[in-house]
Amino acid sequence: MDPAFYGDGLAAAHDAGFGFVAEAAAGDLLGRLAHAGIRSGLVVDLGCGSGILAQRVAAAGFEVFGVDVSPAMLAIARRRVPGARFVQVPALDAEIPACVAVVAVGEVLGYAVDPRAGGESLDPLFARIAAALHPSGVVLCDVAGPGRAGAEPVSRWVEHDGRVVCSLAVEDDGGTALTRSIVLFERAGDTWRRTDEVHRLALIPPGRVLTAMRAAGLSAAEIPGYGDLALSGGWTAFAAHRAS
Repeated sequence: MDPAFYGDGLAAAHDAGFGFVAEAAAGDLLGRLAHAGIRSGLVVDLGCGSGILAQRVAAAGFEVFGVDVSPAMLAIARRRVPGARFVQVPALDAEIPACVAVVAVGEVLGYAVDPRAGGESLDPLFARIAAALHPSGVVLCDVAGPGRAGAEPVSRWVEHDGRVVCSLAVEDDGGTALTRSIVLFERAGDTWRRTDEVHRLALIPPGRVLTAMRAAGLSAAEIPGYGDLALSGGWTAFAAHRAS
């Protein structure tokens, strides 16, 4: 794994300014678990990042097992949720113990920091998830698919708490991969410190995700987003449970 993937600076910036997806997904997950009558048990958080979702879930009385490939993200998560268990491991290799929910939020399943990322990697993963899931349990995940950036490069910048994050997203002509070039500027006294990262994602068609879920024995459907948070074009969320 690339040691520069979500290094210290970008991990801190993401935690401070980009946690809204994890927050929304946490609320959605807790609502679905309550609807299923589940109020305790283990939640497996694949690509847990800085532990924002884990914190909400733990505060609601659930145990949490989180995995991520970024040591900097995991360091924040461990400070935020000291009672949870966090392990540095690729999501595709993660242990899936018996659990009431599995989440993979924030395009986790397509990040090509793991060269296996893509449609074919989903089949064994969802088979393991289905085997470990409580009969009334919940699966929530999302993927970037074709059209996530579109035909033209997409640039954006966000300023938050003494940091500026600039990114340029470029999708290849075949709609199979996305490259995000990210530049982070952090204020350091009277100057600015610059960090560069390049993130690559395998773009996975939504139908491929549904096929893998259903082949594993999950009843799955696309959802517009998490709670009140609607996902933009080319970014699709899914909810699933064990098929009866």
